[in-house]
Amino acid sequence: MNPKGENFSNALSFCFENLFEKFGEEEKIVIYCLVCARKPLTIAEIHFLLPALTDQDAEIALSALHNSSIVLREKTEGNSLEYSLSDSASRFLNDKSPPTDVFFRNIQLKLRELRTIYTKESKKEAIYDYNPYFVRVESNRDGMIAANYLRSALNFLKSGDIGNARLAAHEARKLTQNSSEVWRICGLIEAQAQELYKALSCFEHAITLAPLSRITIYCYGMFLFSDMDDFEGALEQFETLERVDPSASPALTAKAMCLTRLGRLAEAAVIHEELLKSIGERERRWRLTGFDQAVETYRRLFVLDCDQKEYILAKSHAKRSLAILMDAVKRSDCDFKMVKKLAKVVITVLSKSEINIDSQYVESIIDVTEEICKFGNGILLTLDHGTDWLPKNTPGFEGYQARLMDLTFKNKNQIMLEEKKTSSALRLPDLKSQDREFGKIHNITEIGHYGFIVSSNGDRYFTHLTFMRDQAEWSLCVPGVPVSFCIGQNEKGPCAVDVCLMVQSD
Repeated sequence: MNPKGENFSNALSFCFENLFEKFGEEEKIVIYCLVCARKPLTIAEIHFLLPALTDQDAEIALSALHNSSIVLREKTEGNSLEYSLSDSASRFLNDKSPPTDVFFRNIQLKLRELRTIYTKESKKEAIYDYNPYFVRVESNRDGMIAANYLRSALNFLKSGDIGNARLAAHEARKLTQNSSEVWRICGLIEAQAQELYKALSCFEHAITLAPLSRITIYCYGMFLFSDMDDFEGALEQFETLERVDPSASPALTAKAMCLTRLGRLAEAAVIHEELLKSIGERERRWRLTGFDQAVETYRRLFVLDCDQKEYILAKSHAKRSLAILMDAVKRSDCDFKMVKKLAKVVITVLSKSEINIDSQYVESIIDVTEEICKFGNGILLTLDHGTDWLPKNTPGFEGYQARLMDLTFKNKNQIMLEEKKTSSALRLPDLKSQDREFGKIHNITEIGHYGFIVSSNGDRYFTHLTFMRDQAEWSLCVPGVPVSFCIGQNEKGPCAVDVCLMVQSD
């Protein structure tokens, strides 16, 4: 029979009309979607083009259409399934029952949106290999669509909407069940929601799917370190990461951080010294983290040396910690967290009367501290007024005490004035970035209504009651509570503004 002849057309029309009467609305919608697309579609693309159709209805419809031979099914190179209409079905629909113009235009608009997604994803690269909030995209089309949902999930998470973040991630998970990236981001969401068991399960599944994924290993290790206090488990992950990516500074910094917490300070110091050689080549946030952690390692070494009465070594480590701080300030890599660390180091290294009998040592410590404050554009030590910052039996105590007082706030009234100035300056700050950060309340001081937030990267930011999106939430701010915030800037450096508690919803 001639396929172009009238008899064939009539027979075709009769067959398909009978089939159409048997199909439900879901099958017909899928058929019209395929005819409007005019090309094979994966199930992820069909989900995207027909958002009103549930996953179960779409899969049942495709199965019925495939069994009736109206829809053909083939595997792509990435092992995804593609669906297309048979030639005879396409001819029938074009001749006898074409889609409405409205339906056709809607599908074309969604296809245009898909093309935009594919174009954008193909151009994106992970500028920061270890940025947890950058979505790593699989090269296939389903992976690109899933990445779009994952990006939406992270945007919801940044606004504190964990419920919708979960829903968007769930959509991505339905499209690519075996994607390590999907499960990694699910882990981030559950970690921010403080659903630790769920987060642990997500990260472990992500590792199972991609045991050599650098970002997955890194995020899992940071979760174990920050949320679970499992320093041994975190170290195991970072050592695995070091084998996968031996030269990666974030991996080495994280390893050193674990070693420090485990008391293996000498090993951590060796890593930090190697990292400090090339710290200028790293992105600023990694430089800040690197300097801070190196200083903290040497501060702890000082304490350990003193406990073991190794005073000569203690002096060496004290001076090294301040030298690293000086280097950071000279590079302009000094934030509020670094200022706080300076005060902590000064208090620590001047606290031991056994060492302070060496006036040359005390003089050198205060000299360097003054230089750091000078190079830091007049930064002030955040030391409590009225406190003796070194033992009174220190030779030359009064002179040294006066010099330290000159580096800090003079009196309580000035502290209150500075708080007021800081508050007003930061109420409507210049935002460094519109992107929201994640973190946890580190501590809150009721006197003065200020506190500190530790970000997911380990950076610490000053915040204030007036920086809350909803000041009524201030009473709920206790250590460990997850928050999201923007980074603001005032005369003293970066701080956390537009702070909101992470909404936890099922």
